[in-house]
Amino acid sequence: MYPFVRSRQFLPKELSDSVLCNAVETVIKAAEVEGDCCNWPSALKNPTEGRPPFLLQWCHGAPGVIISLNNIPSGYSEEFDHLLIKGGETIWQAGPLTKSAGLCHGTDGNGYALLKLYTRTGEKKWLDRARKFAMHAIEQTSARYALWEGDLGLACFLHACITEDDRFPLLDLV
Repeated sequence: MYPFVRSRQFLPKELSDSVLCNAVETVIKAAEVEGDCCNWPSALKNPTEGRPPFLLQWCHGAPGVIISLNNIPSGYSEEFDHLLIKGGETIWQAGPLTKSAGLCHGTDGNGYALLKLYTRTGEKKWLDRARKFAMHAIEQTSARYALWEGDLGLACFLHACITEDDRFPLLDLV
C-alpha cells in the first residue's frame, strides 16, 4: 500500500480517494486489538509454518504499518488513528528488540515508528519513548555498516531523535 499512499497526489482524485479508503479499510480489518495494544499479522493468509503469526519489526507488524502508512492524513479515519496509537503502545510495551541494531529487524526501526507517532500526534511522550529506544539501540551496535541491518541505520535514527525528524531513510528521503 505504501507506494500508492505515498504517491496519491499524482493520481486522479477518484483513484486517490479509493487508495486511501482501501488502505485504511485493510489496516482496520487486519488489526488484532487487545486492550490498549494492537498489531498486524505477518501474513493475511496461509502463514508460513514455523513462523510466528505476529512479529514486531519494520517489515512485519505495527512498526511497519505506522512507518509506511503515516502519510494517511490524521483525522481521515478516527479508528485508523486509534489503531496507530495502539500499535505504538504495543511497540512500547514490548520494549526494545533483542536483536542487534537495524532499521528492518532492530530496535532503531521500531523506534522510528515511535518518532512517527510524535510527529503525527504532537505528544512528547512518543519522542521521549523513541529516544529511550535510541539509547538502548546504542548498546546493540553490531559492527555491521549496512543501512537496513547495521549501524548506519542506527546513526540515521540517532540523528532523527536529536533533530526530531521522522523521515525514514529511503522511504521518506527519496
